[in-house]
Amino acid sequence: MKKALVTGAAGFIGSHVVDQLTAMGVQVRATALPNERTDNIEHLNPEIVRGDMLDKAFVKEIVKDVDTVFHLAAVYATWMPDW
Repeated sequence: MKKALVTGAAGFIGSHVVDQLTAMGVQVRATALPNERTDNIEHLNPEIVRGDMLDKAFVKEIVKDVDTVFHLAAVYATWMPDW
């Protein structure tokens, strides 16, 4: 079975990518910020990993054993406290 990493998976576009990949039978690893809501993708049963995409060690770990990366994570609001 193919395995894909979707960064920004809880966002609008990312959640739709997770939905489509799951429907295609792809095993999905989905990233989210530590305090980010993921209820919009939890019903799809991806492997949810929480961390900061600016953390090099985190990124090195999450890309292991995946066939494809869909990088959709982005700074979308600089006024948010996590940034």
